[in-house]
Amino acid sequence: MIVWINGTYGVGKTEVTRILKKRLSVTDIELLELDNYSDFIMGKIVKNFQKSNNTYSDIDRASSYDIQYYEEFRRMIEEKAHKTLIVDTAIMDKACKNIIFEHLSEKYDDLLHIILIAEEETIRLRIQNDNKRKPEDKSFALVSLKNNISFMDENFKEAIRIKTDNRDVESVVDEIIELIKDIKE
Repeated sequence: MIVWINGTYGVGKTEVTRILKKRLSVTDIELLELDNYSDFIMGKIVKNFQKSNNTYSDIDRASSYDIQYYEEFRRMIEEKAHKTLIVDTAIMDKACKNIIFEHLSEKYDDLLHIILIAEEETIRLRIQNDNKRKPEDKSFALVSLKNNISFMDENFKEAIRIKTDNRDVESVVDEIIELIKDIKE
């Protein structure tokens, strides 16, 4: 089973997935925090966009470098898909959606796609108050927030959405665990 936790930067994906992994009583489980894997690569992508004066929406025209990155990402997930896999990453462009997510959705019947959501102002405050995030990452997250929200709304109408406003992480994790149980039954 693949449990894909999606959402904008600052919505709480990483904290939710880490607690979810601890709480699931499955011995063969792995958490892929793809943001950790992708920091170096995404840093290069962001710099390339900044150098070329592209807006975030221009990412739809993915470079061959981006495509290779997404294909590698997908291979990494497929190699681990025999386990219960929790994927913590945001899908915020069409190339990523098509190369990774659509492919995996067609291949695996037990892919559970959850988008964590919150009011835009809540997310902005979380990003601004995040002491673990580098200033340039905060800036990128804030600039791209509206586009990220729009992308998810337009491209993932079928995904399960869980609001994180005014909720503790444990209650969000409880809701996800119930969804997982429903699928496994």
